[in-house]
Amino acid sequence: MDLQVGNGARVAAANVGCYDLILPSGLVLCLEKCYYVPSLTRNIIFVACLYKSGYEFNFTSGFISILHNCIF
Repeated sequence: MDLQVGNGARVAAANVGCYDLILPSGLVLCLEKCYYVPSLTRNIIFVACLYKSGYEFNFTSGFISILHNCIF
């Protein structure tokens, strides 16, 4: 699958699947429908997709607080 990135370029996704993002606190964010794109040097997580999965967000003073299943 090809994806179009912000500068209009098209990049190839090598795989689509689930990914467990382990935070420094030890908590795990289970990300679904992730695209693995080897040519990208940074990862992008869309807040809107997490919101649809039940995550809640609070943006204050340059920080983001995330709440899911009563865990901060």
